[in-house]
Amino acid sequence: MSGRSKITWSVPRWAFVPQLWQSLRRCILNRQAMRNICVGTLVSCAAIVGVLKIAFPALVIPNLWHVVAAIPMLLLALVLQFGMLTVIRPSVTLRSDRLQKSHGQTGLQINADQFVAIQLYVHRQDRIRLKLRYRRRDHLHTLVLGVPCSVDLDQMVTMLPISPTIRDARARRIWGENCS
Repeated sequence: MSGRSKITWSVPRWAFVPQLWQSLRRCILNRQAMRNICVGTLVSCAAIVGVLKIAFPALVIPNLWHVVAAIPMLLLALVLQFGMLTVIRPSVTLRSDRLQKSHGQTGLQINADQFVAIQLYVHRQDRIRLKLRYRRRDHLHTLVLGVPCSVDLDQMVTMLPISPTIRDARARRIWGENCS
């Protein structure tokens, strides 16, 4: 481990929980996705059973009602996974040469030369967002992170590879927990 200074923080819940549940509703918990999951499961099961019966005609197929029970169990497992992701907060480590974000089983590392623009939005004293634009493989990406009030903003600004644009967003509302 290098002797370079670093800032580490956990992203506040107000900054990631609403987006996490919105992505679950948008991608999985809607009619079209549910229909696709149910139809895909039933068609693939029917194809597997059909191939097995053709290959082994004397094969006795047991009761297949477990397949029907597996679909809600799969959805329950997804909801529980998202629930765990709301309990475990993302961790961010900022060094002068890179930024690392990890949440659950995923991680992201952005090197200093990949940053294009950085903006710091101050909604209230305890509601600060760091918006990072970076380029990876000729694509422009955006990462928005909540910054808790325990982080020294002066130190963070000096460690960022690009001088951030500071925006006053106090007219916008962000609902959620207070800083403690």
